[in-house]
Amino acid sequence: MKHTAVTVIARLKPSADLPTLAQYLLAMGQTLSADGDGTIQAKLSEVSGLHFLRLLIIKDPDRGPERARLLLAAVIDGDENDESATDRFLAELGDALPDLDKIWGGCEGYVGRDGFVAFMSSNLIRPAAFYVAFKEENVESLRRYDALRRRWDELRFPQGRHSPEGPPPWSGRPFSVLRYWRRFCRWVARPVTLVPQLAATFADGRRMIRAYGFRPTWAGATTIVRGLNRYPGWRFFNLMTCNFERQARPRLSQVPVDRTNPPFDRNEQCGFLEAGSHLPGVEDRLEQNQLTLITPIANRQRLNQLGAVLGAVDSYARIWSRPGNLLGMSTIHFVRWMPIDDGRRLLMLSDYDHSWEAYIDEFIEMIRTGMDAIWSSAAKTGVPAYKTGPTELYQDNYLWHGSGDASTFKHFLRAHQANAHLFYSAQASRTVLHTKEDRQLFRNVSLTMSDHEFRTRVLENAANEEI
Repeated sequence: MKHTAVTVIARLKPSADLPTLAQYLLAMGQTLSADGDGTIQAKLSEVSGLHFLRLLIIKDPDRGPERARLLLAAVIDGDENDESATDRFLAELGDALPDLDKIWGGCEGYVGRDGFVAFMSSNLIRPAAFYVAFKEENVESLRRYDALRRRWDELRFPQGRHSPEGPPPWSGRPFSVLRYWRRFCRWVARPVTLVPQLAATFADGRRMIRAYGFRPTWAGATTIVRGLNRYPGWRFFNLMTCNFERQARPRLSQVPVDRTNPPFDRNEQCGFLEAGSHLPGVEDRLEQNQLTLITPIANRQRLNQLGAVLGAVDSYARIWSRPGNLLGMSTIHFVRWMPIDDGRRLLMLSDYDHSWEAYIDEFIEMIRTGMDAIWSSAAKTGVPAYKTGPTELYQDNYLWHGSGDASTFKHFLRAHQANAHLFYSAQASRTVLHTKEDRQLFRNVSLTMSDHEFRTRVLENAANEEI
């Protein structure tokens, strides 16, 4: 199963009433209720293949300080090269949202409901790098896991208790020959599976070298793997190429954002709403969260380096990433990056689990060099050692310290974060770890099985796999 990232940025007219539009979107996002025809939650759940969706207003600094744009970002099931899947989603979305004219009526080029699909298609942007936690799963399979989990909980807790007493039924399981036989077979078959992966990686490498040159491609790839010494293969590569980190590992990354120093001003590229009281309510309403970042790209040289880095990230995400695991991170459902505004800015859209603090901390701990490779595009080359002003100080600070200075880095992210007005998730309480466990527990399990067969099959799966 493939997935498609749908990203639409539409320019708003100078006459658009931005405060009214923002309040309307916020009301939709907070109550998820329509104008009497039923809930938006229920209508969006009927849009086939929709995983996540967000709507927000972002600034349009190239056309003036008071100009703005409307951003829609969604992830759906279907091949990204299949335009019919995107058109079908946009058509169903137009039927699900209560009033298209209230939302997109102030956008340039919008002509009404009949031309909605063509209008949205003309403003689509493709991602430069796209990570999917579970490439084989779609919305229907995740809903099936939810139904299987509910039945399993009913069998485990027949009296209606919601928490288990004692260890789970697969703890302390006896030695299983089948489990170790499967491990051995996977180990033997690994060289065979490596051949197509290596071939695809070399093909991506040649393509990036032709597009960006050898030096930016090599620099981007080595910067990313510089902090991956916990993996023996990358440790050996870094040793052979003298690819060592230039800074010490951050001792503490759990730094409250309101105590960061220095206090950076919000950047001109950020969302229409300012940071403040809206952020906690938008971010923490569900088990899942969303993050939208718009950061500047310093110059064309940085854009070229960024293209090589994002190409490497996209290649790894497509070819090498394991289900629900991005280099040790098990909280990301989807994340994508794309240069916008003719390469002057970088847009990041992420759907993840738990709090913003925990998410950024995990990034810093697990793949901080990858973050440095991406967001060093915001730093200007040749910045003097000391310069006044928060922006210049940050650019110099980031150029030399990156995410190793967790406090400054977190405040940089907050300063460039755009606030979502509406956020929808098809499985609001499902985390990446839940899906990883359910994929193992409910393999070859059906809702039509009897209670005894259902319980036996689940316990066998638990005994034969590492949960």
